[in-house]
Amino acid sequence: MKEVSSTGREPAAYPVSLFEKRGRWFGLGAMGTAALSLMTQVLFERGLGVEGFAQWALVNSLVVVFITVACFGSSNLVMSEYFEGHLTSPAGRIALARFFLTTGLIALLGFVAAYGWAPLPGARTPRDVALGALILVAQIPIVLVYPMFQIHDRARMVAFWHFMQNLGRSLVAATSLIVAMTYTTAMAGWLAVSLVLCAWVLLDRGARRFPAAPLIPSPRQERTSEIPQTVAARGLRFGFAEALDALDLKVALPIAALFLTAKETAATSLGLVFLFAVHFFPYVLVTRYLLPAVHSSGRQETNSVLTTVDRWLVLGVIASGAVAVLFALFGANLVAILARGDYNDQRHMFVAAGIAMVPLSVSILGSATFMTIDRQRDLLAWRVRATLVFLLTLVLTAPWMGSAAAFIAIAAGRTYLGAKFVLVAAREREFTIARKRRVRAGG
Repeated sequence: MKEVSSTGREPAAYPVSLFEKRGRWFGLGAMGTAALSLMTQVLFERGLGVEGFAQWALVNSLVVVFITVACFGSSNLVMSEYFEGHLTSPAGRIALARFFLTTGLIALLGFVAAYGWAPLPGARTPRDVALGALILVAQIPIVLVYPMFQIHDRARMVAFWHFMQNLGRSLVAATSLIVAMTYTTAMAGWLAVSLVLCAWVLLDRGARRFPAAPLIPSPRQERTSEIPQTVAARGLRFGFAEALDALDLKVALPIAALFLTAKETAATSLGLVFLFAVHFFPYVLVTRYLLPAVHSSGRQETNSVLTTVDRWLVLGVIASGAVAVLFALFGANLVAILARGDYNDQRHMFVAAGIAMVPLSVSILGSATFMTIDRQRDLLAWRVRATLVFLLTLVLTAPWMGSAAAFIAIAAGRTYLGAKFVLVAAREREFTIARKRRVRAGG
């Protein structure tokens, strides 16, 4: 009997082997991106000084937050709409474009309000706000093109697109060591890099093939009258779940900055760089390998996702645990060697950051089996609760824990989320095994 997905169609045969064969590219891209990201932040810290770097880190974190709003659920939504057959007609493509134009406008207005008028530390001129807004707008096509690369199996672009973005920013950061930069001129350099990458996307013929020449024939033709409503409903569902995925890492600095000094803000930003590096590896595994498989099949079991996640969870705990111990013990010494400022009095922050690494990895890998459209309600509910745990912990601990508060809060929220994923998945596996045994016994 053929397996049927939750949408009532037969699973599409997604060539997962293509991604398995190119795993070396994804690994190299992930390692290079993590290393460049760390180097970029260190170079900016050395070039801009503690106070300038604190301001740079703040605007950087706000851009990241509102990019998530602008590209609301794009990693899931674009692939899901494609494999559902919604992008085979102009109506489907127009509906998708309308959705992202709406979220992009909301993000732009939100960024201007937060960066221009919110009581955040540091002086900001209208030029700074305008530069930040332009960076945000230029980043939107750079992010949206990513799932298009995945659909077309443009594996090198998938593997190294984030690397190229960080490479451009690292060149700006290196320039800050040679030329006396303020964080305003650093933002101008970031805008120039964003415009170059944006132009690359617009002029790239391979990217513009989407969706006329997809890797796999679309499974079905959808009635165009249903498309706009379907895109909006699925987009909101995927968007909220995806926005909450790394929300704690993205908003930790802006929220903590309300309570911290410039030095503590700079230290928190450096710690978050290491945490983002740890986050990036399981994120690569989930988005490069599992996400296309889940959306093309509609059922995780079709591509042995459950077995793969079990193996990666064990490896993730071991790897992140080893990194966490090393970072807690030697993170302060490493930053003392690399950074310009003196952060010796922030050693408790590095210990807290190390503690957060294991639950962070588990929560990312554990989410893989809950990414299908029919599990988004559960996924969203759990992430909302985890975000509330994070926010409550951060607000309660920031006034007296200083720079460590953000990482204690991240650890608390991620521990809840990871435990929920593991316990629910284990219970469902036991139910599936018991059901198969009853079928065999009855047969």
